[in-house]
Amino acid sequence: MVSLQFRNGNMEKTVLPLRQAEIFKQQALAWANKFGVCILLDGNHHTSGFSWQLAVDAWSFVDANAGNAFAQLEQFLQAKKQTVFGFMAYELKNEIENLTSRHTDNIGLPHLFFFEPRYLIEVNGNSVTINRNYPEAFEIVESILQTPLPEAATNAPDWEFRTEKEKYVHTIETIKERIAAGDFYEINYCIEAHATQAAVEPVMLFHKLNTAAKAPFACFVKYYSSYVLCASPERFLKKEGARVFSQPMKGTIAKSNIESENRALQLQLQQSEK
Repeated sequence: MVSLQFRNGNMEKTVLPLRQAEIFKQQALAWANKFGVCILLDGNHHTSGFSWQLAVDAWSFVDANAGNAFAQLEQFLQAKKQTVFGFMAYELKNEIENLTSRHTDNIGLPHLFFFEPRYLIEVNGNSVTINRNYPEAFEIVESILQTPLPEAATNAPDWEFRTEKEKYVHTIETIKERIAAGDFYEINYCIEAHATQAAVEPVMLFHKLNTAAKAPFACFVKYYSSYVLCASPERFLKKEGARVFSQPMKGTIAKSNIESENRALQLQLQQSEK
C-alpha cells in the first residue's frame, strides 16, 4: 500500500489508495455510526461542489437553541482552523425575526449544532484522505474494512399523519385563495408523518435512499440517538466570498437563451396547475 502524507497548516493528512471505493464508503458510514456524532456529505459525483466527506466524533462542539445561538456559533468558529460540520433548524428564525414557534417539537434536536470532527475522511475516486498521520490513518482504514454492514430492517413503518385530512384540505384551499389574491406567490406547506413502532436501520436505509436518488446534496446526520437522512436536489445557500447562491427547484423552470422561448416558459409556469 502506497501512501502520501502532507500537512495543511497544523493538520496532518494521509492519502491512501482504495480497491473498492463504493463498498468502502458503506463500511465507513457503518464504522462512523459507532460514534455519538457523525455527518456524511455526498455529492454523488454531481457538479454541486460536494465531494464525499465523512466527519466523525466531536472534538469540540457548540450546541444551542434560538436566543443567542448565532453569537455562540460565532464565538465557537473564531478559534477553529479546520472545517466544522453541523446543522441549523428552522426555529432559528425566532432569533433573527420577531417570530415565535407554537408547534410541538416531536423530534428534540437542538436548533443549532456544529462540531470540529476528530476524524475527517474524504473519498475522491479511488483514494481516501484522512486527517491523521500514516500509522493511525492506516489503522483507521483497516478498522473500516473490518466493519460489517448492518442488516436492513425488513418491516415497513406504519405511518400516521399528525394533521387530520379535513384540516389539511381546508388549509390547502386557504393557501390557494391567498395566492390568487396576491398575498403570496409560493408557500411551502408541510405536514408531519410519524411511526412510533418502526424498526429502522439508519445506515442501510440511507444507502438505499442514496442509491435510488443519487441526489447532489445527500447527507446522513447522527446526533446521538437521533438521525436525519437527506437526498435533496436543491441547494439552500452557498457563500463564496461576497456572493451567496441559492438553487431551489419549486416554482422554477429552466431558462432559454431565446427570448420567445422564455415567454412561452413563463406562460407555462403561469398556467401550471401545480
